[in-house]
Amino acid sequence: MNDNDKTVISSILKEDISDATKLKAIEKHFSTKTSLKQFNINNYVYIQITDAGWDHLRKSVGQEYIDASVDRKGYKLIIDGEVWYKLQAYEVFDILPQSSNTLLYEMVIMFDDKDLIEYNPIIQS
Repeated sequence: MNDNDKTVISSILKEDISDATKLKAIEKHFSTKTSLKQFNINNYVYIQITDAGWDHLRKSVGQEYIDASVDRKGYKLIIDGEVWYKLQAYEVFDILPQSSNTLLYEMVIMFDDKDLIEYNPIIQS
């Protein structure tokens, strides 16, 4: 809950209305709230490359590129016993394009919280 949420709730609680009406107003505040975050694709993500992904990389960019840019010290990490690769997001989208037929990297990716920027848009439908 951010400072704006606290202000809204405090304001609702001070109103001279029934507790049921206050509760409905608070529920409405949170049900209409959208919590979006922005992510710059120049930042790093952590992915797990599948066997099909390695095959694709060998065919598309070659082993020399893999050794220099993907499977390199400091960018190949063991996290909770699993191998993850640290790449800039735009690079992942470029060298490992996903298709509906074959997964080139696992569908779950990770990124650092510090790379997420709070964004509270006004959404109109």
